[in-house]
Amino acid sequence: MKKTTKDLNLYIKLEQKYLVKVLDKLRKNKIFSKFFPLGGFPIIAISEDDEEKTKKILNDMEVRYKIEKANPDIIEEMLKF
Repeated sequence: MKKTTKDLNLYIKLEQKYLVKVLDKLRKNKIFSKFFPLGGFPIIAISEDDEEKTKKILNDMEVRYKIEKANPDIIEEMLKF
């Protein structure tokens, strides 16, 4: 089933200099992801279905990151700011 923005319920915080490289790598690995400015901080949103695959990619890239749960999804999370 094709994912939509409503399926994005996790977000990745990382250094800005890695945003484009990580987003490109996720998309090349068929992980549905989107870039958002969340509270003035740029993040990449993903689905929890892709969390383990994403962690492996980020670890292979040796990128420091933090994954947080959006409550209940990225759209609702953005509306808080």
